[in-house]
Amino acid sequence: MPLGQRLRVNLRQHRLHCANDRPFAYRIAGFPFVCIPGFPDSEDVYLTGEADEPEFSLWRAWLEPGDAVVDVGANLGLYTACACHLLHGRGAILAVEASPELAKNLKTCATLLGWRGVEIEAVAASDEAADVALFAAPSGRGTGGQTLYRDRSRNSEYVPRTVPMATLAAMVGRHPAVTLPAAVKLDIEGAEVRALRGAPDGWFAPDGPLWIVEINPGALARAGESPAGIMERFRESAFACRLLPQYPHAGGRTLPARPVAARETFSEALFYNLLAVPRGDRFAARRRRLKHCLPDASLPL
Repeated sequence: MPLGQRLRVNLRQHRLHCANDRPFAYRIAGFPFVCIPGFPDSEDVYLTGEADEPEFSLWRAWLEPGDAVVDVGANLGLYTACACHLLHGRGAILAVEASPELAKNLKTCATLLGWRGVEIEAVAASDEAADVALFAAPSGRGTGGQTLYRDRSRNSEYVPRTVPMATLAAMVGRHPAVTLPAAVKLDIEGAEVRALRGAPDGWFAPDGPLWIVEINPGALARAGESPAGIMERFRESAFACRLLPQYPHAGGRTLPARPVAARETFSEALFYNLLAVPRGDRFAARRRRLKHCLPDASLPL
């Protein structure tokens, strides 16, 4: 690790120690976030300073005050915090998080950062309404691997807890301010296909939202699904799609966004973020602002 980076980590470790388990605010990539001491993933993001900067840059170019945003699989609240900062308190945000512990943390973030217009749904997004087992770390504090579809080779690392499921269409019925959002982020560890099936049809039209959807082939396989189940929801006539490879097998954290291949294999990275840009007239002006984020010429402008 370079000396400068090591010094920054040491300073952050000192601040974390001095926090005495009290949550505190800090900034990454120009956005305010909250560190929750005792939650390993939250501490790791704070210590490393790593965040989804390409995705945040995309939202920075896209979102405007007054927009509606839906964050499905809100987890530590990074995307919700990013959206709040960009909307300047004018707009509506629905944060969906199945874990009771993480939903509680989101409320802590809301208090510390003064979030306005944020509603939190402590449910699992799916294609039906039912109760389901969510597999999480025994303490509920390890957030990265929580899932509805556990890796059976790691059974001893997780315990099931019962949480409610609901469709995104039903949630919108409870929160009409997000009926037609400007952006949706979806990252729920293999359950993405079922969540997409339960989303409002209008979200997949040419005037629908900009989407960021995680595609994790391994997690999808555990759910009995595949990347094709996600891609088929985003028709070429309605969306221009790009893939942002995450943790490529050749090394590094992120590769540049690229078009989806004609016979896409999803094989060069651990997982991907699908960036689906709507082609309709509703956001024509905003698409022009994406050139520095998605510079290739095939984007509809």
